[in-house]
Amino acid sequence: MLDKLRSLYPNLIPLNDHDPQYVSFQLSGQTYGIPKTDLTDEAKNLITTLFHTNEATIIHDSWHQYVTGNRSEPPETLEAFRLLAFNHVDEAQTAIEDVLNKSLIILSNPADFVIGLEPLTVNEEPFNFNDVIDVLSNDLDVKMTIFQSNVLKNIKQAPDLFHWLEQSVQTLFLNSHKRVISHQDALLPILTTNLTPNDRYLFKQALLQDALRDYDLLETITTVIEHQVNISSVAKHHYMHRNTVQKRIDKFYELTGLDVRQFDDALVSYLCLNYL
Repeated sequence: MLDKLRSLYPNLIPLNDHDPQYVSFQLSGQTYGIPKTDLTDEAKNLITTLFHTNEATIIHDSWHQYVTGNRSEPPETLEAFRLLAFNHVDEAQTAIEDVLNKSLIILSNPADFVIGLEPLTVNEEPFNFNDVIDVLSNDLDVKMTIFQSNVLKNIKQAPDLFHWLEQSVQTLFLNSHKRVISHQDALLPILTTNLTPNDRYLFKQALLQDALRDYDLLETITTVIEHQVNISSVAKHHYMHRNTVQKRIDKFYELTGLDVRQFDDALVSYLCLNYL
């Protein structure tokens, strides 16, 4: 079989790694490649059918070797990229790829989450999953959480980013109140990870004091901080009068001594409300 293929395609060679210029297939445990330029579309489909070629698996394996330090060079050059992590549930990968209108390179696929690399062009605006997270959750019948990294242009940064994300993703998914987590959003959950339950309790008691169980007040204050103390925006969000929002800000200050109009107090308040 191999000799016959070589007679038809003299440029057929054995491959140790994925090469995007070749159609890859396996025969007797060895991976071979034929230059894509040597094949018609019909021939590509025939080879795929005959040898049950799963080029995506070969690509994913090559990238996994790279980000885990088992090969020194990336399988191919990318103009830009970002990493995504999401719940490991049936059809989640397909749904996300449909939204992006492209395939992800799966780097890690354990029981609880999936880490994928999204290739980007240098001027491509990355998709923001905040726009569709509720739709995805409804379609998949699960509360989806997605981490989306910043866009990077140096592929040499991928192994370090992958290692960090692999170590951090469960902490992020457990401790962040957000459903779509950016690089910026990841800082506070990571910083507070080492606090013990007793630490968290004592800080909340000491800082929030008599406001601790006023849940309507705390919900409003969270929105005030997230909306950068824009009273009109908060009032519209909660369907309440501007004066009611202002009264709750004043009440929170009276109960806690924290003035959310001041940066330091707003940061402390936000930490207590969302990460302790």
